[in-house]
Amino acid sequence: MKVNILNRQTGKLCKATITKVRKDFDNISTDRFDTFNWEGFRESYTGLFKLMKGNNILGLMQFGIENVFQNVMELTKIELSVENRGRNKKYDYIAGCLIAYACLITKKSGNRDMGIFYNKATKSIYIEKYGMMSYDEFYVKSSIENSNKLIGKYLTITR
Repeated sequence: MKVNILNRQTGKLCKATITKVRKDFDNISTDRFDTFNWEGFRESYTGLFKLMKGNNILGLMQFGIENVFQNVMELTKIELSVENRGRNKKYDYIAGCLIAYACLITKKSGNRDMGIFYNKATKSIYIEKYGMMSYDEFYVKSSIENSNKLIGKYLTITR
């Protein structure tokens, strides 16, 4: 899926692609992606997606269907590359695009809320910036209504 992300240096939108990780696990380095063990997904990569600009992986998302919570089937782990975190990030909208893409997959699979695993540093971002609700001590969730808003906002960015 083609999306637009914001180059923070130029202030211009640029094209990026969300696609499945196939055989390019060697391009996922622990010096750029250090929150989750992405190598552990090598054998079951069918639900691992990346947001890329050219050959550079900017963000990763693990998507799986688990029957853990009532009305929350899809649990997602998201990580941005280290150069795209915080105030001095190179590109903006990466997390929003990956979250919206997870919402889109969830929407296609039925009327479910979409859940995201968080760490202490990201919980408030998911709640304040992306309109999610705290579900328990490990997950936040996006209601169907909020998911539709995120899809409309991040998967159709044109400025």
